[in-house]
Amino acid sequence: MWQPIDVNRRQLLLASGVTVSSALAGCAGDGDNDDNDADDGSENGDDSSNGDENGNGENETGEGGPERSDAGELRSLIETLDDDPLFDPGTETFSGSGDSVTDEVTLESALTVVVADFDDGGFENYQVTLEGESDELLVNSLEGGLSAGAVPTSNGEYLFDVTAPAEWELTVGQPLAPDEEIRTLPVEAAGSGPDVVGPVELDGSMTVSGEHDGEENFQVHIFDEGDTDVFSGEMVFNEIGEYEGETLADYSGICWLDVEADGEWSLEIE
Repeated sequence: MWQPIDVNRRQLLLASGVTVSSALAGCAGDGDNDDNDADDGSENGDDSSNGDENGNGENETGEGGPERSDAGELRSLIETLDDDPLFDPGTETFSGSGDSVTDEVTLESALTVVVADFDDGGFENYQVTLEGESDELLVNSLEGGLSAGAVPTSNGEYLFDVTAPAEWELTVGQPLAPDEEIRTLPVEAAGSGPDVVGPVELDGSMTVSGEHDGEENFQVHIFDEGDTDVFSGEMVFNEIGEYEGETLADYSGICWLDVEADGEWSLEIE
């Protein structure tokens, strides 16, 4: 069972040198648990060479500071499923067929993410709603395949209400990204359909450019890994249909971008 952590998760765990091993509790009637023993990779860098590249292609953000990736492209949480799922060693999986509701699961006070894998049942609604203190639509698509969504949660019991015409599987977690995976500005990302991309270290004001070629909603939220309130984060774009433009945003932390889209999209942050 996940044990609640009442202070900033990243600061506490990194300061104490504790390896993250939190696990989700609860299971769906037809789901199965993943015993992921992957190391979260978090560590405090001791290299005093400010900005020098190391043998792994990462760099230091400052003297004695944590490692940061020098990659300029954000990762999709979907891409982590094969190596370090959702950057959480305690992910939980649920599976079913058709419209279904999972059993309750215990979540910490942190950002909660889900990757949904829907079998193609034609042009139908494919949705995942997190139900608890409030109902939050995490995934909303009109076609099968892989989609991702994110929402801040406070500690408590939740369940997932799935709408689908065929078989589906959910992977649920609360990411705590390894230092060496965290990007710094400028960064970009691109994809198709609902996704969650990151992690990126933000520190205040930035310019965000976006493009979308779909016909429905194009929404982009910035969330910090430690956000716990559904009203946390910052809405960057809230458009309908095709869009191309830029806007100013102001947010800080180790962040992920939750993208709702029904077509191809791209983002640039600087």
